[in-house]
Amino acid sequence: MSERSSERTALVLLSATAVLLLGGQLLTWSAEDGAFSALVLVLLLLWSAVIAVRVVRFLRRDRRPDDAGPDGHGPDGPA
Repeated sequence: MSERSSERTALVLLSATAVLLLGGQLLTWSAEDGAFSALVLVLLLLWSAVIAVRVVRFLRRDRRPDDAGPDGHGPDGPA
């Protein structure tokens, strides 16, 4: 398995876990649960945000050519 494929698999698993945990927390949360439940909700939101940033960075890096120089051309210059 290549490094890209394993990183993509890890991101998919992390994203699915975050969505399931956040969804479960939102479905069972009520104002009477108190501060601990609110803290768990905030931590899950932060974790989801971190995963979203990682996914966006991965997708941007995946679209960019690996051998492009600062001018956007390959090592041999413009075609």
